[in-house]
Amino acid sequence: VPAGSTATLANANTANPTFTADLDGDYTATLVVNDGQDDSTPDSVNITASAPAGNFEAGRVKYDADCSGCHAAGTYDPNGFAGDIAGTGNLLVNDLGTLNAGMNGIFLTDQEILDLRAFLDDPSIQP
Repeated sequence: VPAGSTATLANANTANPTFTADLDGDYTATLVVNDGQDDSTPDSVNITASAPAGNFEAGRVKYDADCSGCHAAGTYDPNGFAGDIAGTGNLLVNDLGTLNAGMNGIFLTDQEILDLRAFLDDPSIQP
């Protein structure tokens, strides 16, 4: 994986593992098949990937529809330590994906998380 990537292969020991690149760069996948007794000779493939990108306007629409009632626009906590239910103006940017269960029934897709980050990280909305 590229330096700084935290991407991992999900369900690696199944017939249908999945993988999502989190950074642009080169990834190497190696396949080893086991029949319960012996491993095959490893076979590798190099993949050049582009990480999914967020969309600023889609993030703004999602924020306006589902986030603005509890989170002040233009301010956020880049360290991801404080929420804004109390009206402090902090948005949990770093941990959006882990908040789904606690956000008043609002569940975010991976793309919505990327879109919200693109919107929230934009300098034009910062205080």
